[in-house]
Amino acid sequence: MATIIACVSQKGGVGKSTITRLVARELAANGFKTLIADLDQKQMSSTEWVRRRNAAAQEPTIDAQPVARLDRAPVAAYEAVVIDGKPHSDADTKEAAKLADLVLLPTGDTLDDLKPTVLLAHELVKAGVVGQRIAFVLCRTKSSEARLATTRDYIAQAGYECLRGDLADRAGYADAQDSGRAVTETKHASLNQRADEVAQAIADKLAALQED
Repeated sequence: MATIIACVSQKGGVGKSTITRLVARELAANGFKTLIADLDQKQMSSTEWVRRRNAAAQEPTIDAQPVARLDRAPVAAYEAVVIDGKPHSDADTKEAAKLADLVLLPTGDTLDDLKPTVLLAHELVKAGVVGQRIAFVLCRTKSSEARLATTRDYIAQAGYECLRGDLADRAGYADAQDSGRAVTETKHASLNQRADEVAQAIADKLAALQED
């Protein structure tokens, strides 16, 4: 049975597709036959990213497919499936979260991002998603370490886990994704190291859930 990770959000611009691509790349690099199930059929940003990746012959290879309904995604043909959700909460978002072994909620470090993301987490729990399977990931951050600590505390006070590490808002990450690479595949060692920390935190969280 495939491992399923869902990256979902209540709004656009919080790094959902960035985290989707990061997770898919790391799974593929560890030998998993990996699919990105792209629920956002209007933008298909992750599908287009995989096309750019394939055109550049970037390894490891990842498959992507836009899907209208999750029950029609070819999950059985893959060892790992990463769901790139829509940039808003709807029935498909909740269904994706229910199917997933791990639900990732990317968020920025401002209240404009944090409040709707926490509300989404509450919605998912109300819909039947186990809160332990939900984890926040800090993306596109611009703040000091002190501000990031306050952000983590806000998430903890809401009753959720915020994974260690963060992805700062850096041009190098955008440049990498424009060329079909993940944020661990930039031209800058420091950016790759920062993204590696986030990737490892996600891997550790998934491993802990699978041990339970």
